[in-house]
Amino acid sequence: MKLLTKSSLYFVVTSIVVFILSGVTIYFMLQSIILEEIDDLLTEQKEDVLWELHQLKGFENITIPKDSLVVIEPLKKPGTVKTVFKDTLLLNLDEYELEPFRYIRFKATYKGDARLVTIYKSMIESDDLIEGIIYSLFIIIVFTLFAIIILNYFGMRGLWQPFHNILAQIKSFDFKKSGGFETVETETSEFKDLNKELVEMTNKLTRDYFALKEFSENASHEMQTPLAIIQSKLELIFQQKDINEENLKSLNSAYKAANRLSRLHSELNLLTRIENQEFKKDETLSLKKIILEQVENFEDIISLKGIKLQTSYNADPQIAGNAYLLETLLSNLFSNAIKHNTNDGKISLVLNKNSFEISNSGPEPAMPTEILFERFRKGKPGQDSTGLGLALAKQICSVHEFEINYIYLNKLHTIKLGFKKTGGWNENTHYNQ
Repeated sequence: MKLLTKSSLYFVVTSIVVFILSGVTIYFMLQSIILEEIDDLLTEQKEDVLWELHQLKGFENITIPKDSLVVIEPLKKPGTVKTVFKDTLLLNLDEYELEPFRYIRFKATYKGDARLVTIYKSMIESDDLIEGIIYSLFIIIVFTLFAIIILNYFGMRGLWQPFHNILAQIKSFDFKKSGGFETVETETSEFKDLNKELVEMTNKLTRDYFALKEFSENASHEMQTPLAIIQSKLELIFQQKDINEENLKSLNSAYKAANRLSRLHSELNLLTRIENQEFKKDETLSLKKIILEQVENFEDIISLKGIKLQTSYNADPQIAGNAYLLETLLSNLFSNAIKHNTNDGKISLVLNKNSFEISNSGPEPAMPTEILFERFRKGKPGQDSTGLGLALAKQICSVHEFEINYIYLNKLHTIKLGFKKTGGWNENTHYNQ
């Protein structure tokens, strides 16, 4: 839920609660005021009745107040009678329905004749008045609430616009662009502080990024030449005829270490370039064609190890991406499938519209398969490998928005690439065996 919607919702809920409580309070206040007015009126009518009783000399000559009902009854029990105010319901004979009344009941005495006098006052007009006022208030509250919501929504949009401008810059920020983070014009202190800190932070990050990029490029360039010299010198020494067996072992070990260092340097350099987004994805490529090329490249090695190759090409997905990276990805997968296979083992390739699977026979890995995607993780300790192959594969998949998963099941290592986010890996996935 968006912040503006959430704040508006809180405001609406709070306003509704406040308006309801205010409405209930107003209702009881109005009722109290009207009851007080009716009681005052009934008290005045009582005084008028008592005055007329003594002036006109008799209960029979009392004038009935307008819009009121007076009932005079004999006092059943002699004694003191307290004046009381009460609400009651009386039957309207014309409409045959009960109507609300309020009455005052008191004792009146004339020449020793004590009687009980009750004056009734209809409350229909008062109730109608309260209902009318409450209804009017309800209409006013609804329109007021609606107006406040509209004003609050558009007002808050304007208030939060600098934040959205800052957020848009964060989303589109790219280290490779030299423009940097722009200052957003705003009068709000908090947004000014946020913008200032972001400008300083992104400027520092940009400087650090370019410094690290320059260092990586320089280190990569400077390491290439010494490595090439070491490898070429070792190859020249190998060609000499007067090398004894002990020196040959030492030279062989040094040559392997130099080759491994060269591969490590090459893969780390490629990982850095991928992370720096130096590769464009502006080609439409046939994945089947790239797979067939890799099969051809590794055909001799596969035959030499006696590995049985099974293929199933059910589709030819067209991938938007970078040819070099996809070739590197598939080359790594093929290389791993051969390297970690057994003699007379098998490799299975299954290409579908939304996925590609490569499976190979081989011993169970020494650690959970998901860990092998981390850098410098090897299936077996001491193995002649850089430990970057699957990390590099995962990085290339991330660039192309592929899903990559690795599972060991039924003595088969299976790596699956999913070309759609919705076509990912799950436990029910079928593996070609």
